[in-house]
Amino acid sequence: MKRGFIALLIALLLLLLCGCVRVTLPGAADSPQTTAAPRPTIEAPAIETPEIEVPAPEPSAPSIAGLMPALPGTPAPEPAPEPTPATSGIEAELSLETLPAMELATGRMQGVETSYPADFELDKTSSLFMVFKDGGSNNVNINASPMPAEADAAFFGQLIDSVRAELGTVGAEVMRTEVTTFDGRSALYVEQQMAYTDETIDMMIANGSIGEINDETREKLKSLPPVLQMGLYTQKGETMFVITGTYQEGSREEILNAMKVMARDAKLAD
Repeated sequence: MKRGFIALLIALLLLLLCGCVRVTLPGAADSPQTTAAPRPTIEAPAIETPEIEVPAPEPSAPSIAGLMPALPGTPAPEPAPEPTPATSGIEAELSLETLPAMELATGRMQGVETSYPADFELDKTSSLFMVFKDGGSNNVNINASPMPAEADAAFFGQLIDSVRAELGTVGAEVMRTEVTTFDGRSALYVEQQMAYTDETIDMMIANGSIGEINDETREKLKSLPPVLQMGLYTQKGETMFVITGTYQEGSREEILNAMKVMARDAKLAD
């Protein structure tokens, strides 16, 4: 059953990645194995060992320390506490404890309701639940899909190979994948760069991110540098939420914080 959900999530991720880019348009053969020759077996003559009687040791005197009673009022030594593993890497970055104070707004689109930073704008024209700022070059989108099976660390581990393979088909280069935790649950974190290819542009046109474009505009899009993106998969109940952030250099922390807020408060709209 989980294989079917993996395919569904991959299709959803491709839609999110291509929909989150806001564009203002004016377009050896195996070597033979060798087997070592068997070594001859040499039987050594048996050696008779004379029996030697070893006298039993004399009983030792009892330990004085063992005979002394414990002094009244002396506390028993406490066991040493077990070391707590340090949280580092992306798990620390995804921790909700690191969220700065911010004013939030609430939006509801495409069957999803969640909070987002109030200085972002909700894109009401998008086919996705998307918020953006800075003219759209920094944005976050979220989508949901049914996921009745439990998405544990093993499930996300299987998902990684599929993510790497499928993202390559739309011009995305996966830079980092990590099975981690978010808000106490297993999660998958992905970083990638996405270039504008014919496949990417065609998918953006198909999902309504951009309108039909001419050949000149298409070539201009293909000449643009790759965009930087982060993805977070997290499950709530029987729903998998996929949050994708697109950002410019210097805006990663701000976009990651927006992703954390949206993932934390995400729920299906009534």
